[in-house]
This record gives sequence, structure tokens and C-alpha cells, in this order.
Amino acid sequence: MRHVKNLGIILTISIVLSILGFIIDIGERVPDIIVNLLDIALMTGLFFIYISIIYLIFNFIIRLGNKKSNRNYRVNKFNIQSIQVRTGNSPEYHPGIDTY
Repeated sequence: MRHVKNLGIILTISIVLSILGFIIDIGERVPDIIVNLLDIALMTGLFFIYISIIYLIFNFIIRLGNKKSNRNYRVNKFNIQSIQVRTGNSPEYHPGIDTY
């Protein structure tokens, strides 16, 4: 559900590109309206698939990079919490009980 807005934008761009491509290709117009609508629908589908694949690949690469940077943060956060337990600055510290 987090990609619905972006995929809607990609669909809009695909429709616009398909209509522009249909208008530019005036030389080979077929007088049957069903064939023309089918042509626009198929071009929209192809544009949508190609742009969506590119979007999802870039999104995967960006998330992969973010996971690597967050991994270092989690390690540092864990070390800070363990230091707090040892020094007695956290509620888990109980004097007289060995926490190591």
C-alpha cells in the first residue's frame, strides 16, 4: 500500500505518453475507434510496466542502502543501552545483582 500514490503517478504519466504517441503517429491512423482505443491501452500498459520496473529497482536499491546505514545506528544504540545498564543509569540496574 505504500507504493499506491507513486504507481498512480506512473499510470498518469503512462497515459499521457500514450496519448501523445498516438497524436504524433497521425500518419497510420485506423478509422476503427476500437482499434485506436486498444492501441492506446496497450501502449499505456507497456509504458506502465517499463516505468514501474525502473521505479521498483531504484526503490529497492535505495532501501538496501538505507538498511546498511541503519544497521550501524542499531549497533551504536545497543552499545549505549548496555553502557547505561552497567553504570546504573537505567531502571534495569539493581545494586547487588550481577548484570554481566
